[in-house]
This record gives sequence, structure tokens and C-alpha cells, in this order.
Amino acid sequence: MSLQFKKRKKNTAGAGKGFQILKRGLAILVMAILSWVFLPLQALALETVTVTNEVQRDISLVIFYEGAQPNVMVTDPNGKSYGGKEDFTGYDEGETTLYLYLEDAPAGEYTISGDKKFECEIYDWTKPLSVESFTMDPMEGDSVKVHTKATYDEDTYFDWYIYAQRTDTQLGNGRMLLTKTSGYTNREDDTTLDVSALPDGTYTLSMEAVITLPSELEVTASATLDKELTISGHTQPGDESKIDLCLNLTDGILELDWSAIEDTYDQMYVGIAAADGTPLYENTFERNIQKDTANIDLAGGDVTVVLRPIYRESFAAEYTRLVPVKPVVTMSIDTPEATGDLMMSVHYQAGSETIPVRISMGDKSEVYRVNGEGDLSVPLELGDNNEVEVRYTVAAGLSYSVLKTITVQNLPPVIYLYGVEDRILTSDKKVTLRGKTDLDAKLTVNGEAVELLEGGAFQIEVPLEKGENLVELVSENTYGIKATRTVQVICGDGYGSAAGDAGKGLPNKWLMIGGAGLLTFLILVLVGLRGRKKGYGIVRMLWALLQTVPFLAMLYAAGGAGYAFYRYQTMTDTIRGNDLISVLETGTYNQITDTLMTRTAWKTMGTRLMIVAWICLIVWIVLLVIANRLGGGSSKAPEVQSPETSEIQPVVTEEAAEEMPRMRYCPECGAEVDPNGAFCGNCGHKF
Repeated sequence: MSLQFKKRKKNTAGAGKGFQILKRGLAILVMAILSWVFLPLQALALETVTVTNEVQRDISLVIFYEGAQPNVMVTDPNGKSYGGKEDFTGYDEGETTLYLYLEDAPAGEYTISGDKKFECEIYDWTKPLSVESFTMDPMEGDSVKVHTKATYDEDTYFDWYIYAQRTDTQLGNGRMLLTKTSGYTNREDDTTLDVSALPDGTYTLSMEAVITLPSELEVTASATLDKELTISGHTQPGDESKIDLCLNLTDGILELDWSAIEDTYDQMYVGIAAADGTPLYENTFERNIQKDTANIDLAGGDVTVVLRPIYRESFAAEYTRLVPVKPVVTMSIDTPEATGDLMMSVHYQAGSETIPVRISMGDKSEVYRVNGEGDLSVPLELGDNNEVEVRYTVAAGLSYSVLKTITVQNLPPVIYLYGVEDRILTSDKKVTLRGKTDLDAKLTVNGEAVELLEGGAFQIEVPLEKGENLVELVSENTYGIKATRTVQVICGDGYGSAAGDAGKGLPNKWLMIGGAGLLTFLILVLVGLRGRKKGYGIVRMLWALLQTVPFLAMLYAAGGAGYAFYRYQTMTDTIRGNDLISVLETGTYNQITDTLMTRTAWKTMGTRLMIVAWICLIVWIVLLVIANRLGGGSSKAPEVQSPETSEIQPVVTEEAAEEMPRMRYCPECGAEVDPNGAFCGNCGHKF
């Protein structure tokens, strides 16, 4: 045995793979360092935005950004750059906004560069405007002198306005322009105001100064005097009765009609205020409109209606009227919305004074005069929509109304009792009443509520005592109209059972089944005797019996159905016309319910028997078809031979048959037979 040694090779593949991984890692590290160094340089010119200054003016560059504040540089149309805060005329910082101000900036495009994404917009740089002084001298006649001074960083032409604001009411705008004039800022002005057009009331004066810059931007300042101005004797108080008001106490609609006001005016101001002065409704109408409606919250308290005719932008008069939402005089329609009464009841509490009341229904209306407390009876029309309005006047030009829609139905509900007259004779301890009433009615039997079934039907059992029993049925519909029906039930031993008579007239089903079975057995026996006489085998005998059973069943069912329909038609004819009285008078229960139930039972029986007859006919026909196919066109059942006794039979032609000897003995019983005969005279076997 010799040992052999082989020189082992160095694994250089693993060392080469490690060197490649090291080289790739160093490359990634170098790229990351370069990216970290040069990324800020690339981001320094990441975003550039250009905006345009239309005219030379003081401007504000507004920088919008997210996150950290960007470093921006602005270059104007002349190439001048602005980078630090000291380069701008003004510099403000917000949370996400930077404001850069330039005074007297030249017109043209401005380039804004930043080290991150931002947006820039250019605006006018507006310097503050203020009202330094605004005072008023005491009023002299219909005029008052005011002293004003507006200050600005330079003398600038401006417009100023003085308004009178009414403070004693919240209705209407209340702010009227007294004067509009112009001047220069930083100067005192004295102006005399004409207040003759102000309506009576208390006012405060306010001043508004406006400077319009070349860019059409407005710089404003305002001031208000602490001292109030009181005006009186300018407004003529109007006659409140010329405002025709009607408050609907049902739905809170206030109707206004100022057609009786004869003042000269171009427009009509209409205002409605709550009790605390809060405006509820305000509108101004042209001269040709003289009516209006407004919705009032009846739970909010009384309201005040103010009308101011406006002529040449001044109020010539003022009409004021208080409208209580709970008047002293009250009216109410006590009749429910659904009623069976043809007379409506209106209750009133009018106090000692007589007031007119107009009651309207559709196109018809009638005026009543009432005082004190009482009720009015007003006829209603039969139908579904009696829209009733009761309107009554409590003072000149102030009225109230109450609305209600009433449906009148005076037909009582119906109470049907199936076959029941006013008198029932029975020996049962209880009686069952079946019937029907209106679907929306409430039914009681002897004072106890009865739950109605579908369609208003009901079925109740009433316990009876010996002798006379009265069953009172009361049905009341939604209109309050009642219908009553009383049934007299006499309970005694000699009257028989109502339940026992319910099935009278129907044959006993077990008697019918037994009779049909006995008749079928006899017929099958006869068929068997006939088959044996003819020498039928057992298989053929059973086949004949099988065909006989459905045929007999068909005859029974058809006959039974015919008899049932005959009885059904007879009972139908009996309960028609004048014969109904005789039906009601027969039987101990003295009702038609049992007759109807028996009639229905006959119809059901006839229908079922007819279905059975059709089924039996179909089965019988199927058996005949099978027999014809298997028996070569005859109704005989095929002869079946067992495998043990079957033999190959020779085929005999007619010529050979004539030459064959005739049979002289019966193969079944061995008796001597006629050679030309077809059957054995002793046992009936067919040759």
C-alpha cells in the first residue's frame, strides 16, 4: 500500500469576491460624501420666481414658504441686488411669511431667487393713515360744525366721509351719509353738516378717510365721536291705524297692508323687531308695492312693526305699531280635524266689547258679532277639505286669524255578522260570532275592546248563561261616529248544539270510504272468477285486476264529484233571494253561517274528487297503452315462461298445420275435447 499526496490549490475566488464588495462600498461612501458636500450648492439655485411692478411705487414683496425660512436674493429691473436685511427699506418676518419692503421701487420685472421652494407676490407698501382729531360743536338749528384732521407721512390728497349712525333702534341701516368732501392730509378742516334730513332719534357721528394709491389700492382710517347727537321734530309720527296687520296664530304669518298711507314717498321701508329690539325682518319696497307677509316666531314674544316712507332719500314719517302675539281676545276652533258632526264649534273670549268675527270656508264667509265668552255653531259641508278661517278684529287695523282644515264624515261604521240575526238559539255554553267592521274603527263587545284582524275582520267567543243573553257590539270610527248592534242569544238544553250542526249535510267520510272499498272488493272478486273460468294464469289475472282498480276509482271519484257539485249548486240556489228567509229559520242555531260552511265543504269535496278522477283516468290509460304494446294490440297480459320450462318451439307453417293431427285431449285436465274447439269444455283452458 502506497500513500499519494496532492498539492492543495489556493482558493483565489473567495478573495476576489471580497475585494469587489469592498470596492463597491468605498464607491458608495464617496458618492454620499460628494452629495452631502454639493447638495447645498445645488439647492442654492433651486427656486427662482419673477414678479412685475407695473408702476414706480412703494412695494412690498411677500414671500410664502413652508418649514424653514428660505435665503432669498432680489434683483430689480436695473440689476441692483438686495440680499441682506439692511439692503431693504423694511424687513418683517412671520411664521411662514417674509415681508420685504422697497421704497420708490422702479417699474419692471423683479427676480427673486431662493435656496428652497417658495411663492412670491407683490403689493403696494401702504404707509399708515390716521384720523388725528374729530370733534363736534353744539348743534345750532338743523346744522352742526365738525373739526377734522387726517395725518399721513406726506401731504396727500384724500377723500373723507361723515356718517350719522342711529343708536336708539336696530331697525333699518341707521347709517346715513351727511357729507363727502376732499382735502389734503396733515391739515385741519372745519365743516358744517346739514342734519335736517335725519329722522327723529339719537345718533353718533363717524368719519372715514380714504387715500387712493396709483395702483388703485385704498388706504383708510376712521374715527367715531363719543358724543351723541339728538334729533327731534323732524319726523312726523304716522297714524298706526293706517297699517292693516293680521297675525295668523296658527302658523305665525303676519300680513301687512300699508295701502291706506297717503304720504308722498318713493319707497317704503318695512321693519319688524322683537321685544328686545332685535331685527326680525327688514325690506324696502317701491311705491307700487303696498302689501307684504313675514314669518313670526310666536314663542318669541310681542313684535313691533315700523314703516318709514322714504322721499328723496329722507324719512318723511314713521309708523310704529306693537303686535301682541297673545291677544286679550282669543278664538279657538274646538271641532277636531276629523269629525262626524256637521256643525263646527268656535269658542271665543271677547271681553265686554263687541268685536266682529268673520268665518270663511272656501268662497263662503259670514260675519258674526260677539262679546263676553261663548261658542259659535257654524255649519260644515260634508267632505274632506273644509278649510276654515276665523278672523277677528281687536282694534282698528289689527286683527288675528285661526286656521283649521276639517274633514266631515257622518256615515257610521258597518258591523257585519256572518249569518246572524237578532236571535240565536243554542245549548252551548258559549257562542262564536264572526264578522267585519271598518278597518280604522274601534270595536267593543259588551264594553270590552276587541282587536281587529286583517281587513277589519273579527272573531269573538262570548260565554253564555242559561236563558237570555244580550251581546252588544259597538264600533266607533275616527270621526267619533258609533254603530251599535245587539244580538239576543237564548241558551237552553232543548235547542241542540250549534257546533254539532256545523257539518250537517255532509256524508260521513268513513262510510263513503268503506262503501267504495266493499264495492271494489266485490268487483275484483267477480273479475277473478271470470278470469279463472276462462283459464287465465296468475300473472294475467293480476294484470286484469290492476287495470280494473284505476277504472273503478275513476268512476267513483267522478260520480262523487258530480254529486258534490250538485249539492253545492242546490245550496247556492237555496240561499238566494226569498229562499234566504227559510234558510235562516231552519236549524237550532238560526243562522246562515253553518249553511255557508256546508256549501263551501261540498265545493271543496267536489273539486278534490274531480282531481282524483282525472288522475285515475290517466293511470288507466297508461296501463292500457302498456298492455297493447306488450300484448300485440290486445289488452291481455303477456305470458311469462320460466327459464326452467322454456323450450324451443318449432315454426309451423299453414300447410304443415293442416297436415298435423288435431288435439283430442286437454293438456291441462286430460279430458277429451273437440278437435276443432278452441277451449276445453271441462276446465276452460284455451288451446
